[in-house]
Amino acid sequence: MSLILSFILFFTPFLFIEQSFAEKTPQKPVSQKEIHLHTPFIENKGQVNDRIAFYSKNPLGAVFVTKEGEIVYAMSKGDKKSIALKEHIINAEKPSVKGKARSFATFNFFRGKNQSSWKSNIPAYDSITFGEIYEGIELSLNNNGKTIEKIYRVHPGAKTSAIKMTFDGARAASVNTSGQLELDTELGPVIFTKPVAYQETNGERKYIAIAYKMHENNYHTSASGQAFIYGFDVQKYDRSKELIIDPLLASTFLGGTGADYGRAIALNSTGEVYVAGYTESVEFPATTGAYETTVQGNSDVFISKLSADLTTLIASTYLGGSGSDLGFSLVIDSDDTIFVSGRTGSTDFPTTKDAYNTDYTGGNYDAFVSKLSSNLSSLIASTYFGGSEDDIGYSIDIDLEGNIFATGYTASEDFPVTTDTYTSKFRGGDYDTFLSKFQNDLSGLIASTYLGGSSNDYGGSITIDPEGNVYIAGYTESTNLPTTSDAYDTSHNGGSDAFIAKLQGDLSGLLASTYFGGSGNEYVLQYGDSITINPEGNIYVTGWTDSSDFPTMSDSYQPEIQGESDVFVSRLDGNLETLSASTFLGGSRSERSYHIAIDQENKIYITGYSESSDFPTTNTCYDSSYNDAGNEEDTARGDVFVSKLRDTLKKLNSSTFLGGSKEDRGYSLVFDNEGNVYVAGYTSSSDFPLSEDAYETSFQCGDSDVFISLLDHGLSSTPGIGSDETPLPSQTPGTTPVSSLTPSPSPTTSPAPTPTLTVTPVVTPSTTTEPTPIATPAENRSIYGTVTNKKTGNLLESVKITLKATSTGAKTETTSDNEGFFSFSELATDTYKLTANKKGYKKYKTTIQYESGEELEFTIELKKK
Repeated sequence: MSLILSFILFFTPFLFIEQSFAEKTPQKPVSQKEIHLHTPFIENKGQVNDRIAFYSKNPLGAVFVTKEGEIVYAMSKGDKKSIALKEHIINAEKPSVKGKARSFATFNFFRGKNQSSWKSNIPAYDSITFGEIYEGIELSLNNNGKTIEKIYRVHPGAKTSAIKMTFDGARAASVNTSGQLELDTELGPVIFTKPVAYQETNGERKYIAIAYKMHENNYHTSASGQAFIYGFDVQKYDRSKELIIDPLLASTFLGGTGADYGRAIALNSTGEVYVAGYTESVEFPATTGAYETTVQGNSDVFISKLSADLTTLIASTYLGGSGSDLGFSLVIDSDDTIFVSGRTGSTDFPTTKDAYNTDYTGGNYDAFVSKLSSNLSSLIASTYFGGSEDDIGYSIDIDLEGNIFATGYTASEDFPVTTDTYTSKFRGGDYDTFLSKFQNDLSGLIASTYLGGSSNDYGGSITIDPEGNVYIAGYTESTNLPTTSDAYDTSHNGGSDAFIAKLQGDLSGLLASTYFGGSGNEYVLQYGDSITINPEGNIYVTGWTDSSDFPTMSDSYQPEIQGESDVFVSRLDGNLETLSASTFLGGSRSERSYHIAIDQENKIYITGYSESSDFPTTNTCYDSSYNDAGNEEDTARGDVFVSKLRDTLKKLNSSTFLGGSKEDRGYSLVFDNEGNVYVAGYTSSSDFPLSEDAYETSFQCGDSDVFISLLDHGLSSTPGIGSDETPLPSQTPGTTPVSSLTPSPSPTTSPAPTPTLTVTPVVTPSTTTEPTPIATPAENRSIYGTVTNKKTGNLLESVKITLKATSTGAKTETTSDNEGFFSFSELATDTYKLTANKKGYKKYKTTIQYESGEELEFTIELKKK
């Protein structure tokens, strides 16, 4: 039999994964589906300090296990202040540290120019063992995604009194009144949990009393000062049976270990998910106690691959050198090969032999493009590109022939440009936009050009039409940016203006170019994909503006600016001559938009963040409430938003907040084949909404952590049960909304009447838990759905449903059938009053905004009298 002593160290992985497979309930987690994604113990194969055998990086810190069997905890309190605690086994047999319980994930490290030091397919483990540290006593660490457990297994005949552990790096150690082991450090307390012991008999647990024991001579002198000794006092138990000691959750750690930023997301041909960004590098602390945080390279690019359901981390790759390396853009070609671009400050950034440029060219940063295999284990090609000053690559795309296009901006007058392109001259100011075209293997620069005026010009996003023409969007301070004669706007409007330019695929000619803005400032930001093309060849662009005279349409969703700055979404024809749709989107404070995409139904999605508690949301969205902790003066905070508009930009179909009480940013989104939406970004919120069983949330997280969220195409909490409906009453400029939608209440709405109306999208995507279909609508149905008993959920037949058009007074009536189904067909655009009557039930009333051609599905819930 064995005695098991277990201590849970409260760490969580650097990727926050949110999945939305359960109906949203206020202040409840997103999902009841457990997410098993975590950063396991990575084996050291030469990618980190030679003393380390295994390590695991987490937002709250990093855990290192040395080859000598020491456990080192590195934790940060921010402001580059960190603490290192070393736990050592006294008088132990020589530990034999080995991996146990191999993780599914593998890790790859491409650091520096020396390819012999690159490491691929590094194994990782969910558990590691120290072997027998005392006679009959084994020690292991388990990493289960929620926690890291330190487990002692005491076999029959062994004595728990033999266990003596020291903590080096603390000023004092004691057992507090709650029975927890509390370490006093220069940066604050670190508390380990009170152990709990039990024995199992026939599946039933009998708990045994256990406590920490501080030895009378409770410290010894170590190289760095005092090291406090503790052990365990275990009360009488049945020594013929196994005893398990398992603590409660650790109550506090100090804070985070730096920052991780998610910038881009993409899916491969089989639906697997890739996310890219940058993360602070892991550094083994050189000393115990408090120290100034330094990290090798400051940050590395990361690319991670996950299963489509976000339950499995398949692989992660780190890419960088001795400087600061940031990944901004990610694309996948037809062969499922991965391309990532960004900026590097490393003179030893990893490049490949036949790449276009293997040498750092100067300035603080060079742009880079790297190509990796689909399993992330091979760096196929990697190149610098830039001149003698600063060069930053922000967005990449791939044409139908597999050529790679990159845009960003440069301060280099000697930036690599080619002959016979639009312009080979730097126009002035601090920065010009650049546009470059590479061969797929990154061995050759096919074409490259500047684009700019005499002031600063910032290229931010790129997209390519089916004919191979290239569109770039950004913002400019130049009053003489090149425009074309028939362009929508040939004049600078003041401050910084957005711009859109169209070039031939060989970059030889400027086909169209236009300013776009008002008298204030417009920004098409560099951290996302802010421009896209619909099947008809129209261009959609998003960004943000503080111009009250920004060009919008009078019948757009939000024709007037609402706050300090609002998001804008605009549509122009492919020649950039005509503005056919344009709207603001925002609340009373500030918003930023980073990414725009078009789904299979031609609906427009954008993501970014909002600082406005009254940002427009819709009633059955995942979260209609702003989640900021209430510091209205803290402009660094804000919630992620995801919004869906009609292609005409006249109606907000769906819109939701996503976030916690601190800073949350949405940078990228992508659709799967079923129309579900993956959103990636970063969060600084310890209460960011996670899957219910995924991770604990009662902790102080790091500076920031990557998140990935999965929402249905209606932006509700459940793929297949969602929203394509009218915004909340207080948030719909100049319209009459559906007045009684569910589920998420908003603090700005009036109490809903007793009956409720749930709106479900027409296209129901398949999910791991398939919802029960209500009915199959005919193609020409306008408004349809089912009627149910609110309490029991039973379908109700013979319910009389009346629809009255407010503009004409015309009434249409129908009755629900024996399956509770009803429908109205071929309706004109109008505001309709809907009533539902059945004997014995309270009368149901609501108002619906309807546009011709829409299909809206409702579930009407009636309450008995």
